[in-house]
Amino acid sequence: MAEAGWPRHALSVGVFEFQRSVRALWQGKVRFAFMALGVLIPSLVGTAVVVVFADAIRGVEALAVPDLVRGMIALFWLFGVYLVAQRVVSARTRIEAEPLMLTTVSARTVAGGLLVAETLRILAYIGFPALVLTGVGAFLLGSPASLVLIPVAALLFTATVVVTGSIVGYAAAWFVATSRFVARHKTVLGTAASLIGMGGYFLFLYPQIGGVSQAALAWFPMGWFADLAAVGTRFVGSPLRAAGAVVGSAVLLLGGGAIVERETVALWFTEAVSPDKEDTAQEPEHTAASEDSVRTARGDALAAAVKPLGVPAFVPTPMRRVAEWTLLRTRRDPNRLMFLMIPVFAVGSPLVSTGLQSGSIFALLAPVGAVVLPWLAGSLFAMNPLGDEGAVLPVTLTAVSGKQYVRGLMVPGLLLGLPIVVAVTGIAGALSPYSLGESVGLVALSEGVIEEFSWFAESALTN
Repeated sequence: MAEAGWPRHALSVGVFEFQRSVRALWQGKVRFAFMALGVLIPSLVGTAVVVVFADAIRGVEALAVPDLVRGMIALFWLFGVYLVAQRVVSARTRIEAEPLMLTTVSARTVAGGLLVAETLRILAYIGFPALVLTGVGAFLLGSPASLVLIPVAALLFTATVVVTGSIVGYAAAWFVATSRFVARHKTVLGTAASLIGMGGYFLFLYPQIGGVSQAALAWFPMGWFADLAAVGTRFVGSPLRAAGAVVGSAVLLLGGGAIVERETVALWFTEAVSPDKEDTAQEPEHTAASEDSVRTARGDALAAAVKPLGVPAFVPTPMRRVAEWTLLRTRRDPNRLMFLMIPVFAVGSPLVSTGLQSGSIFALLAPVGAVVLPWLAGSLFAMNPLGDEGAVLPVTLTAVSGKQYVRGLMVPGLLLGLPIVVAVTGIAGALSPYSLGESVGLVALSEGVIEEFSWFAESALTN
């Protein structure tokens, strides 16, 4: 049962959580600078384009809002839901000081506060571009209504993305917490979900690859924010769709908020299962061999935790332990893959499209694979080598030397990535129009790239 005045409390919790995020981000000045540049530079470029072409924008004649624009908005909405779900399930399933919060205010207040905080975080990114569009609609297109409708459309877009993404994220977190099968195989399941999500997004983003136009999503109600933002301007939208966007958002926010409350209560007040603990209703008979295996597993729990993967015994023990811990960390956090897939899909999709159109796809894939695959092999297992250790980094570097630590980080990429890189590059080279010598050179290039990256990483981190 929620306490009286819970909406006000939820707003306070959300604002406080947002302030905490800003303060944490501000402590890392370099990270803050990069993120600020990532937001400001596109917005400033857009503003400059608007200023330069202001006269041309004023002279735009009345146009109907095309289905392609509606589909593009719907596609971005779906991608936003995907990103929010990833954030929720990987890093924001619970609030800080959870025992204090859940004994001070209701779960509805806490869940609402988390939704408000995430909404404010996204608005901090899209706020400036929304202001630019508001200025274009109000001052260049002569629509005073844009001063209200474009910010409202941006707010509803963000809020519905957060609520829907939170529904998906909390549902996934609940399955991980209550299903031993999901908890045990969450790496494979999470990787598959990431690949499907990113693949579907880029399938629509680049219709020349999959043959599916963004206009095919024009029926989706969340794409009708384009009609809402166009009200009063020279762009003629559908009043019925504009009203549908508002009504649909209201229904989604109210119904989705209730679902999020139920999900968070089920998640926060349920004891999580252990993925490594089997049911003990029927204990099997222990033999001498099974007892030996149990003792071996207990004596080398880290190696047992990463099975069926493993690090050969000839690798020195300090490096082997670092490599096993790196494998376990990557296995427990499959969302790392998302950070690699975004640049790969963003850069690779146009290249693949160009190769398909020119009919020389393998001639392009062979050299690209020789460079990109080694980068993926190294980055997947050592994406954030210092940050992953966090507060225990001094302890780690006291237990092992800096060179052993860095080499241990590189071992999984070499063991697992090198055979895949060589095989894929060799197959692509064999199917390409390159000669045998050129194909062998590409394979050698892929091995050289791995060695070069390894040397560079060791030099950078140990110096």
